[in-house]
Amino acid sequence: RLALSDIPSAGAAPYHLIGTTVNLTTSRDPNLRGRDGDFFVISKHHSGSPVCGYVDTRTLEAMEPHLDLGTAMAISGAAASSNMGWKTLHSFRFLMTLTNLRLGYWLRNPLRSTRPKPFDSPGPWYLFKEMFGLMSEEANFLNLSDGGHLENLAVYELLRRRCKFIVCVDSGDEKGMECTDLMRLQRYAEIDLGVKMTVDRSGFDLMPSGLVRSHAILVKVDYDPEKTTAAIAAGRVDEAPLGWILYFKLGLNGTEPEYIRDYKRVETSFPHQSTADQIYDEAQFEAYRGLGECAMEGALSEELLKSLDASGPSTHARHPLTLERWFTALASNLLPDDDPVFR
Repeated sequence: RLALSDIPSAGAAPYHLIGTTVNLTTSRDPNLRGRDGDFFVISKHHSGSPVCGYVDTRTLEAMEPHLDLGTAMAISGAAASSNMGWKTLHSFRFLMTLTNLRLGYWLRNPLRSTRPKPFDSPGPWYLFKEMFGLMSEEANFLNLSDGGHLENLAVYELLRRRCKFIVCVDSGDEKGMECTDLMRLQRYAEIDLGVKMTVDRSGFDLMPSGLVRSHAILVKVDYDPEKTTAAIAAGRVDEAPLGWILYFKLGLNGTEPEYIRDYKRVETSFPHQSTADQIYDEAQFEAYRGLGECAMEGALSEELLKSLDASGPSTHARHPLTLERWFTALASNLLPDDDPVFR
């Protein structure tokens, strides 16, 4: 029951951004055609979306007493809903609404009214609108569902804020390591934000053995391509408005503990088993936990610096692990050799 506006914050991280999708099937905004929704973020200070507008979270809480941290988290994970952005199952929307097989939430539109009115609630009329997909930003109530119904990596709002370094873990079920959600994020970023993402997925290419070369890749984010081009041309790379995404897409690369590889032998779909499987036994849970630990150790351990030290003046000296040296080693290992930033 913790209020969103009461989340402890002393000016330090973490600052929670809870991503949801506001379903707008009949919006007049032409940019939403094909998406049927917009990015609706809920945070300590402000909540809203570009199409619906933003409002102070305290104002929203006064209007919607049930909206607390737990509710916001539940909305963010409302995966099965009658309306699901571009993922909406149109032929099943009527049936899912009628049988109440839906996890969405009707939130009072903060820009349509300033305070709740008696008997003002999403009653039968909104059930009808949900059933037939008649929802817009002009209604008194907005239909929210899982943020993954638009962008499943929860990175879009970080790009909007031009974060310099983002760590993203993609646990989507993709046995071919296609990185579909990353490709969708790349498209959204370029269309909506003018942000260019440079992605080299070769580290995830499946070898004949079924292994991959890397647990992670480094994605370059160019927040202003024109300024970046000018800065590189002038030899002032430090002035380029760049950011980076350390993107994990878990496959096996052969460095994992033996018990993880043995679980892979028994369960060939690991680590891309269906999310319909919600009951893990000990072996399954430990296999996923151990794989995640192995991937992070590979990206954060001092072993990453060996190649960097080997190229320096002394291969015997052990230099202290600093953030700058760690990131340089990370970039040297994960970026193509011809990248102009590190040329």
